[in-house]
Amino acid sequence: TDTQASINSLSQLCLQDCSHAPAIVAVWRESFQKAQTGRRMLTLFYVANDVIQMSTAKHVPDFLHAWKPALEHAVPLVRSETDIKPKIERIFHIWMERRIYPKPFVERLLTSLKATSSLKADAAAASVPARDPR
Repeated sequence: TDTQASINSLSQLCLQDCSHAPAIVAVWRESFQKAQTGRRMLTLFYVANDVIQMSTAKHVPDFLHAWKPALEHAVPLVRSETDIKPKIERIFHIWMERRIYPKPFVERLLTSLKATSSLKADAAAASVPARDPR
């Protein structure tokens, strides 16, 4: 579900072993690419936000670094989701105010979010690597 309590529980579980940060972020990114609704995408952004902010508070930079490329790939997928864009934009502004990420990185995310080009399918196709059939 997408309640605050379930988001917090998942975040705490993710933070139990930071050595798994790259794998956790990879699963998040894959889930994000498969998300069929704006609501599911927003929930996944809330999970990322919670993990990122909690890792910052606990001085564990592993997730901050691991999430950067995943966020850059996720933002184009939400451009057409007008109902959730303001909520995601708010997350980015909070990150800038709290200095979670450097201002230039957050500004890049905001610029990408506000861009009018690229359909969801085009962004997903561009960010999914080819799989080896073996």
